[in-house]
Amino acid sequence: MDWSCHATVTESGPTAVSGKRKSIRLLFTCIGRRVELLNTFRRAGEELGIDLEIHGADATQLSPAIHRVDKAHLVGRISSGSYIEELAAIVRRYKIDLLIPPDRSGTAPDRRRNEAACRSGLPRV
Repeated sequence: MDWSCHATVTESGPTAVSGKRKSIRLLFTCIGRRVELLNTFRRAGEELGIDLEIHGADATQLSPAIHRVDKAHLVGRISSGSYIEELAAIVRRYKIDLLIPPDRSGTAPDRRRNEAACRSGLPRV
């Protein structure tokens, strides 16, 4: 299994003036209250002519942003032993192109968790 992070853009969706629109599936992990970030991605997709399918993963359905995504996924907490595997399963099942981890840049353990989530969350299939 290749553990490198990558994003691919596939041709699909309605035809635009310049040809086919591009389609990207995003997965926001620990989506929580990141409503504004989610909205920013949606606006950018519209401006760039990209069809975005936005997935969100969180440990609780009470997260405000989980109700703003195209597909919501309830997963265990980051500290659970199954978190990485749950994300990897979502990525494989829904053919996610890009995983967006939480911004937890304050501590080294959080950076290592984010790196691990990216490596195992985006296997090449």
